[in-house]
Amino acid sequence: MKIVRRTGIIILTLLLLVFIVINFSLLNRAKKETVMNPENIMVVSAPDQTEPMENPEFEVKEFVPVLPEGANVALEGKAEVSSFADVYTGIKTIDGKAGGNSYWEAKADSYPNILTIDLKSSYDISAVRVCLNPENVWGARTQTFSVLTSMDGITYTELIPSASYDFMPETGNEAVLKFDTINCQYIQLQFTGNTGSKGAQVAELEIYSIQKGK
Repeated sequence: MKIVRRTGIIILTLLLLVFIVINFSLLNRAKKETVMNPENIMVVSAPDQTEPMENPEFEVKEFVPVLPEGANVALEGKAEVSSFADVYTGIKTIDGKAGGNSYWEAKADSYPNILTIDLKSSYDISAVRVCLNPENVWGARTQTFSVLTSMDGITYTELIPSASYDFMPETGNEAVLKFDTINCQYIQLQFTGNTGSKGAQVAELEIYSIQKGK
């Protein structure tokens, strides 16, 4: 029994030594294979950095709107809408605020949605700026609408035919429409589509005039 036990111990010892030798050989081989050829190494100098730096490719440039010439006379006007949802009433389109919950939203599935601004006096106007909330949480959408004008609030003339306008967060979520100067007291937007909601949406409707009409 002692001879058999010794033989077993010797065999196990030999197997252990063989295992160690094989693993040592494989480890050395792996080290040799991972050695890089100096000719394939390119040294890149890091820029001096005194504060956290961002890759320019990931930087979001701030959009600075270019406002039409003149004054926004809509701020002194009165807003009327064909319908509204919840607390998003028409008066919010001319309160001078485009952020937060300050916007008009028409009742769902009630097209055409109509927004009318009474300027309370006639003005020579040459541009309108239709704004949505500029924050990125307001995703891109397309709204379709036409622009009409009137002197008495009863008879309206089409100034700009119906067209689709893209509202993009990266460009301020706005649509600026310029046209030949026209004298009027009422400006009306008639919406027939919005890819971002079931009703028209306007955070601010700005109407620009260089001088007051007669």
